[in-house]
Amino acid sequence: ILKMVKNDQALPYDRKFEKAQLPEEYLNNIKNVQVPPLLLVSGDKNKIFPGANKITHERLSHEFSLENTEYQEFKGYGHQDILMGKRCSNEVFPYFVKFLNEHKRS
Repeated sequence: ILKMVKNDQALPYDRKFEKAQLPEEYLNNIKNVQVPPLLLVSGDKNKIFPGANKITHERLSHEFSLENTEYQEFKGYGHQDILMGKRCSNEVFPYFVKFLNEHKRS
């Protein structure tokens, strides 16, 4: 993560994992990948990766013109609170269900 932050791009940790055929920069080839509808979420109290999902959404939707991406930020939630917070079953999960229902294949 530190390597990505210092370089301001999504990079593999170590080139010694070359046999995995990781790209030099993860998003370079994104237009050649069929990306399903994608929901990125965060809490406004996220202190672990502040702004990361919002920036990813902006890059995917604007810079790479991927139209099926959405971003939702939840007030009062931190990094893991989205999935394990006290009220996430009532405040967050309904948004997940709505997104899945809107994008399910018939």
